[in-house]
Amino acid sequence: MEPIIKQELELQSRVARVTEKRKDIEDQLSLSEQGFRVIFEQSPIGIALIEYKTRKCIQVNQMFCNIIGYSFEELPEHTFEDIMQPYDLEQQIDRIDRLFNSEHRILHMEKLYVRKDSKTVWLNIVCVPMFVETEQTLYTFILVDDITERKQIEEEVRNLNNNLKEMVNAEIEKRRAQEQMLIQQSKMASMGEMIGLIAHQWKQPINAVGIKIQDLKDAYTYGEVDDKYIDDAVGSTMNLINFMAKTIDDFRNFFIPTRNKLLFDVNSAINELMSMFGSIFRKSNIHVSVNVEQDALLIVLGYPNEFKQVVLNILNNSKDAIVSKKKISFRIRGCINVNIGNNEDKSKIITTISDNGGGIPDDVIGQIFEPYFTTKEKEGTGIGLYMSKTIIETNMGGSLTVRNIEGGAEFSIILNAQCSNEEDIM
Repeated sequence: MEPIIKQELELQSRVARVTEKRKDIEDQLSLSEQGFRVIFEQSPIGIALIEYKTRKCIQVNQMFCNIIGYSFEELPEHTFEDIMQPYDLEQQIDRIDRLFNSEHRILHMEKLYVRKDSKTVWLNIVCVPMFVETEQTLYTFILVDDITERKQIEEEVRNLNNNLKEMVNAEIEKRRAQEQMLIQQSKMASMGEMIGLIAHQWKQPINAVGIKIQDLKDAYTYGEVDDKYIDDAVGSTMNLINFMAKTIDDFRNFFIPTRNKLLFDVNSAINELMSMFGSIFRKSNIHVSVNVEQDALLIVLGYPNEFKQVVLNILNNSKDAIVSKKKISFRIRGCINVNIGNNEDKSKIITTISDNGGGIPDDVIGQIFEPYFTTKEKEGTGIGLYMSKTIIETNMGGSLTVRNIEGGAEFSIILNAQCSNEEDIM
């Protein structure tokens, strides 16, 4: 009997251990279930378990009810079709049907949803199919999140971007219109300047022609008119007329914009400029010297006429500064120095224009390249230096800067040097 008792005791011990282990497992399952229940109920995302065949809501959490607008008690009485919008019901059912045959086994969508209280919300919906073998039943696990606020922000940002784009385009058009107005004003100012310069250049030739005509009458009265007199009078008068015609052509070509970029010599361009306008500076008793660095590379690719206009504008500003200073100090001798050379590796052409006109006040030197800014009160348009900087930096890829030096101001024009054959140079 003892072996039987021993076996029975061992069996009871094993049953006790199995029972204890089973109780531990049940406790763990109960704890897990409680944890899952807490997560399920307290989740900030709506969760629903729907039976695929009947479309019935088996389980839902409170957040799911809050999002779609149905009470907790109402939902189990409704099918999936009941709570979906009729306008896309077939599409949604078809998508869920295809989900069970899909390899990815997940469906994600964002859609507008009309709640039971007729309030429209945006929903982010994730559907996951689930098969329970013990029940041989298909379920659809649905996660729902209310993204209405996010969609509203996206719409506001989209509208803001569209409005911002319209504002930017309007501002661009406004700036273009201002640029055109500045260019037109600059042209008008240049036109007036050109007429004044032509009048100045023509003054002496016209006087000389007038004297020739008066002398012709006197010579005829006193019988001094002969072939030699006529030849001399015609020759000298035609020279004056040709000079005047050439003056018009020079000024006309000077103010015509260069259509395409050309290779030109900086020194030659400045010398041509001085041959046309040198008398203006001599009349104001201002000496202009042009100094060129030996063996300098002075070929640049750009717009020669516009470059001349920039240099002339800077020279005129220096002239005006010197003339103003002379009103205070009569003994000052006006002087403008133009120095042309290269940087160390000869990749840049550096043209400096310095004067002894007293310099630019420190509180405005940072503004002189701004449109409409001028220190000449009623006499200035404030366009010249702004357009000059635009020509040099935007159109010719260089730089135009200014600084005060002892006794005056110095403008620096820096352009990229070019290597070219002489026949290509303007």
